[in-house]
Amino acid sequence: MILVYDTNILIDLSRNVPETTRIIQSLQKQYPAPAHITIVTYTEFLIGIIERRRNQQQLLDFLASFPLINTTRITGNVMAALTYSYARKGKILSYADLLIASLIIENEMMLVTKDADFNHIEELKKIVV
Repeated sequence: MILVYDTNILIDLSRNVPETTRIIQSLQKQYPAPAHITIVTYTEFLIGIIERRRNQQQLLDFLASFPLINTTRITGNVMAALTYSYARKGKILSYADLLIASLIIENEMMLVTKDADFNHIEELKKIVV
């Protein structure tokens, strides 16, 4: 199983937050394949780099170290099905979260996040730390 880091995990790792770093090191022992990120995480982290204005090259190098998961037509199909299914249940989820979930479901990976909103997406394999 390949892990996919959400933006909040990437931020914590870039800042060397001890608790998150410890959890990720433990997960890497269980799941040794290189962790990936989605295009959503890439974009959100990149915006933070642009806003931060210090250590930009170091942060860009850190960001570039993660393989990127991009969208396909299947991603759109999964996202449409999730959107429809959860809207019928009265649960409105953000498009960013739905896109992240769709990419991970499509590629049969597992999300690592600090965002409890992902608990609502039952089809998604996830670790909420």
